[in-house]
Amino acid sequence: NKLNFSIAGLVKVLVEEFHFDVNAEGDYGSTAWQIAAADGWPEILQYLLNRPECLWKDRLETALCSAAREMNHTLN
Repeated sequence: NKLNFSIAGLVKVLVEEFHFDVNAEGDYGSTAWQIAAADGWPEILQYLLNRPECLWKDRLETALCSAAREMNHTLN
């Protein structure tokens, strides 16, 4: 097999071969998929979101609830 030295290929190897946790948070609480989304890495984002262990739905709901609470607080 030819090794793929792209960033997306590296992420895939880290997750599949070395069992890196796709839900792990960095120093500022961001996950890999959040960083991929923020930094414009659509191939990596799609790969991470499609992993069955990725908890993006839980995180998204949490973010939406938090935003709704903030919006409600601001309006009152």
